Amino acid sequence: MIDSSQAESALEWLTRNAETHAELVGELRRAEDAVKKIEALLIKGMDNQGIPVSIRQAYARADERYQEALDRATEAKIALVKNEDLMDAAKIRISLYQTQVKDRL
Repeated sequence: MIDSSQAESALEWLTRNAETHAELVGELRRAEDAVKKIEALLIKGMDNQGIPVSIRQAYARADERYQEALDRATEAKIALVKNEDLMDAAKIRISLYQTQVKDRL
């Protein structure tokens, strides 16, 4: 059973967490953009090295800088998914409370 204080607590958490969630979405977007930018810069830099166009992307993706950017994007995605899971749990808690109240009427 979910009591009203648990539902209120979940609603308060969702309200307080809105800004954090937006920041996590923004961080993921920035991290994903950084991966693309680093890949493009690495590929562009290979132009002067005589590396064939057909393998530049593979070389760029094997580069440590690309891998580090990919790791940052992965960490940002993990943080966002964790936050979304907590948001879902709070929403379910509120929904369960609403159902309980409705069933009592």
